[in-house]
Amino acid sequence: DAVYQKILDKEAVTAELAAVEEESLDPEFVKNIDEAEKYVDAITAETERAKSMLGTSDDLTGNSHFDVAAYESVTEDVESLEDESLEETPVKEQDGILYNPNMNTDTEMMTAFGLRPDGSAKEGSFREYPFSDTADLQSTEEISIKELEAEEAKTVELPASESEAFEYTSNEQNKSILSIFKSKYRFVKVRMVLSFALAALLLFFENTSFFSELFPDTITYVFVDCLLAVASVALVFDRLVLAAQSLGKFALDVDCVTLLAFVLSFITTLTTICIVPSYAHPTLYNFPLAVCVFLNTVALYISLRRDIQSFRVASSHNVKKMLVRMGEASTETTPEEKEFVGEGAEVCLIKRADFVSDFCATRRAMPASKKSLRVLLPVSLLLTVTFFLLAKFAAGLDGLESLGVAYASFYMCVPFAAFLAHTYPIYLASHRAFSCRSAILGDRNAEKYGNTSVIALRDKDAFPAGKTQVKSIRLYGNRKIESAIYYAAGIFAKVGGPLATVFSQAALNGKICEDVEITELAENGIEALADGKPVVVGKPEYLEKQGYDIFPEDGDEKFEGNTNKRILYLACEGEVVAKVYIQYNTTTAFRDMARRLAKDGISVSIRTADPCIDDGILAENGLNPEELPLKVLKNLPLDEKTEAVSAKCGGIVSTGSVKDVVRTMILCNKLENVKKINLFIQGAAVLFGVGVMALLLFAGSAVDLPSWCPALYQLFWLIPVMFMSKIYI
Repeated sequence: DAVYQKILDKEAVTAELAAVEEESLDPEFVKNIDEAEKYVDAITAETERAKSMLGTSDDLTGNSHFDVAAYESVTEDVESLEDESLEETPVKEQDGILYNPNMNTDTEMMTAFGLRPDGSAKEGSFREYPFSDTADLQSTEEISIKELEAEEAKTVELPASESEAFEYTSNEQNKSILSIFKSKYRFVKVRMVLSFALAALLLFFENTSFFSELFPDTITYVFVDCLLAVASVALVFDRLVLAAQSLGKFALDVDCVTLLAFVLSFITTLTTICIVPSYAHPTLYNFPLAVCVFLNTVALYISLRRDIQSFRVASSHNVKKMLVRMGEASTETTPEEKEFVGEGAEVCLIKRADFVSDFCATRRAMPASKKSLRVLLPVSLLLTVTFFLLAKFAAGLDGLESLGVAYASFYMCVPFAAFLAHTYPIYLASHRAFSCRSAILGDRNAEKYGNTSVIALRDKDAFPAGKTQVKSIRLYGNRKIESAIYYAAGIFAKVGGPLATVFSQAALNGKICEDVEITELAENGIEALADGKPVVVGKPEYLEKQGYDIFPEDGDEKFEGNTNKRILYLACEGEVVAKVYIQYNTTTAFRDMARRLAKDGISVSIRTADPCIDDGILAENGLNPEELPLKVLKNLPLDEKTEAVSAKCGGIVSTGSVKDVVRTMILCNKLENVKKINLFIQGAAVLFGVGVMALLLFAGSAVDLPSWCPALYQLFWLIPVMFMSKIYI
């Protein structure tokens, strides 16, 4: 109201002057009054908008405050017009930016930082813009979600694979591949139900007298039992074909267990039909075979569920993060190898890409943990032959009885736990990873993170933009703040870091310098050519070393050493134009992540080209490099997003945050412990099975061992496998 009254007074004076000296009236004077009235209208509109929004506005850091920046700006501009007799200054150009010197765009810049300036200008060679402290800042998770929602992956088409096997090469295949997965998933559920029903039928068929008395002779009874077993095995015929191919390569897996069990069943059943008397009641062992088929379908079921979840993440339209093993992606020595543990260390780097290639090839690769069957299966067959010979020559049994004892010993010694010993733990890990928008691609890749020594992260991962505060800016000379932001945003957009986001969001109309060439990347500063002009940004000592005059102030010592505050100078065309006070904060999630990795013996490097980020900032943020294996590696610019990255270089992919990637890697490390325990359980099952069969054989009870005993024995060993998997994962 006071401002408006002043305008009315000016209009009254103007009217009097017009009546007396109409010809001498300056038309520019009237024009500036019109501009002042527009400012008043802007005040009114801003006030009404603020009231309609309950007087709040959200800033970059997540704080809410009453937006009075526009009001302050307009008030100062109107008062300046009055003081200067309302003289209009035409639009000017400075540093490639058009601006009106009478319009306080500085305030708009500061509002873009998410912090409100006080609107005052100090006398002297500089103007200072202090900012209010902000206590409530966004977490890394919130910032990551915003970035992910704003960044979608490009459509990428890779050349066809040289291999004849099917491969995922384009996003256009997403629907068709998911359709194939879902049809297989529905079919395997049907197979699982049918195999369970046939196993239940064989349980009663072989272990109750009702069915044996139902048939007129033993041969018919044995033949029907054989038909039920063949029907059960037919449900996994495709897996038997793959098992036969694996046997030819001596790449034994759980499908080979089903194949060998079927072969022994066929031999035993055929021999029984040929030589058993019609009045005899032989013991049949096809119920354990049906249990074996059921477990095979269960393993297929949970594997397909895991594959569907993994493919949903890998085929996402968002940009993917992959934890890449540098040893496979490059032959060069990494900075982490030099800094931490020397050459040969396993260093992992998080790469960003639009597309994940070699998905199917990685899915088909056999993990090392399944190679244990290369030992356990031959041992089981050897024990089967041994028990046949013992029954025949040591116990004095006839050929059919000895064959029955050998067949029973096979089911007591072969590890049925192998069906879930690997598949179930990795399914649990993949399911947990999927809950945080991540996936473990392929069984083999999960095993390759066990030797990880160092994880390389970006500075933006440790100090997100939402936790980086610009405390104040001082301008020197006649430079405008939008000019300083223009160049700073362009340079940091080139080298990356949290300041790239902070400055780019503060740039006037989002305009930053795009013509930037980095000429020198030093530890404490950066030299560049921006729009052809020499620009330098860096810490005070760097600017001073380059021959610039810096402007130390009382209290600057608080922005040095082991603090999270730093001073950044900006010089353009040979003179210092701005001095920025910055505070870097990390998140609780990052601190917990670093400590968790340190507990697992994994070091963390923070790659940065930001001159202000150093080990001293880590110490102030509760991450003392002397206590934790954590270090800042300088002079490493922004790692650009790639078009595609191969799943062969890394099996952990995520559309979430860095924290999600690290969580998934920790799950892979847990998998290694579970697999070792499960391998021990399988070995124990074989040893105990041998002991039980030896006791039964020399006690004379092996011939009469019912078929449910071997099956129940094998199902018992599934309990510790599942229990340990649940505990560790």
